[in-house]
Amino acid sequence: MRVADGAVILLDAVAGVEVGTELVWRYADEHELPRLVFINKMDRENANFSNSLEGLEEKFDADFIQLQLPIGREEEFRGVVDLVKMKAYIGSEAEESEIPAELVDEAEEKRIKVIEAAAESDDEC
Repeated sequence: MRVADGAVILLDAVAGVEVGTELVWRYADEHELPRLVFINKMDRENANFSNSLEGLEEKFDADFIQLQLPIGREEEFRGVVDLVKMKAYIGSEAEESEIPAELVDEAEEKRIKVIEAAAESDDEC
């Protein structure tokens, strides 16, 4: 970790924050590393993106900015909405498509948070 420029933390959408997550987070804190959290296993039974994100927010003193929005959950998980490009990527081939109508409002709301976070960032870092 001493020579790393950043850390990617993998979080299981079923299990949420685990002891290993806390351990890696603490190491990243000690070395003042920026972090990106990737929530995986979204197609598994009992996978819950929102609960995983809430668990992160409760456990760690950090601002979590969502860059993707899942489309479906558990066995109905079929892709993600990229909140930067505002495009959906569907299936194992990640075919680009329009955002599903039922997610447009949520995607626009979350995109505003991405833009606000970018505007608040420090260019010196």
